[in-house]
Amino acid sequence: MNWRHQEVHPVARTIGAASDCDFVRVVKGKGIALLPLVFPFNLEHTFETACVFVASLQVRANEADSAMTQIKVSWDGEWHDGDLEMASHLVVKDVAGAA
Repeated sequence: MNWRHQEVHPVARTIGAASDCDFVRVVKGKGIALLPLVFPFNLEHTFETACVFVASLQVRANEADSAMTQIKVSWDGEWHDGDLEMASHLVVKDVAGAA
């Protein structure tokens, strides 16, 4: 995934202050897109209409790896300019361990 503000941060990070990654983005009139650092040929990464998908993510390092987690993204295909209103159209939820 891309670090938030990737343009001013190195790709390789060291343990220290918390850092955020941008996982998906919704652009008015264009849809939703996954934001991997590298785009595999077989990865569908943009959706122009409503979609639901689950992504499995893991942090990997030289000495240790994190546990695998699953993130469910549900988008109803609608756009709203307000953050609170948009939260009812785009839901990103950690579903790791959910039955």
